[in-house]
Amino acid sequence: MPVRLLPYEEDFPNRLTRDHSSSASKNQTNNRIAHSQKTTIPDLPEYFVRRNHLNCLIEEMLEKFRNVLILGRSGTGKTSLATDFCKTYQAKTLWINLTFSDKKLSNFLNHFSDENDKLKKKIKSVRKLDNLTKLFEDCFLLLAEETRRDQNLIVLDNLHKIYEADWFQDFFKSIVYSMSDNLQFMMLSRSNPPLPTWRFRSKQMLGVIEESTLLFTKEEAAEFLIARGFDMKMGLQIYEQSNGKIGRFSKLIESRLGNP
Repeated sequence: MPVRLLPYEEDFPNRLTRDHSSSASKNQTNNRIAHSQKTTIPDLPEYFVRRNHLNCLIEEMLEKFRNVLILGRSGTGKTSLATDFCKTYQAKTLWINLTFSDKKLSNFLNHFSDENDKLKKKIKSVRKLDNLTKLFEDCFLLLAEETRRDQNLIVLDNLHKIYEADWFQDFFKSIVYSMSDNLQFMMLSRSNPPLPTWRFRSKQMLGVIEESTLLFTKEEAAEFLIARGFDMKMGLQIYEQSNGKIGRFSKLIESRLGNP
């Protein structure tokens, strides 16, 4: 069953969460299409500032384009943002943490059929196709058909690790041109894909969130400092050094607190 869509909290105290709940972990388990070591939705950081405006932006883009690309270098909070979004979005989620080994097509396709024998057999049959675009189109149609009763969100974390695959451009185009209404894609990457994504954006087929949008504001940094019980003046000086990158900011704060 899909998780219940929770209202976004607008009041300040509720925007800081410490997620130690076993029931939350149970909800995550029930909210996946498939399960394996690489298809587990990550845990949120112990201290986390919920970014409601970005959650709303992602939801709007998914509803409008069905595909969202989130761009940002390491430490800009892409994964934490996507994790928080998946916890409240009304869809079944398949989270795929890509590695360089997924440049091998067979490894990549296995993510979509880990626990579905019927789908695994069908995908195995379409692998024989020489036309890569047709191969991916058929795979997504099969996945959409097998999960047709549900709205499905597929998260591709570390998308940049498969950019060099010879099939990547065919795969990316197949996502953007997919006609499956019950499949949505959220892609997280450190850099732009090696193809002109501006064409898809201009045709209203792809939503893109740039790194500049991910950077933490001074107000969000202050919320984090309050949650950690850290001196505000010193903390904001450290924030200026981090250039808005939450990963670097939080590491600097934790090191001052003696938590390497």
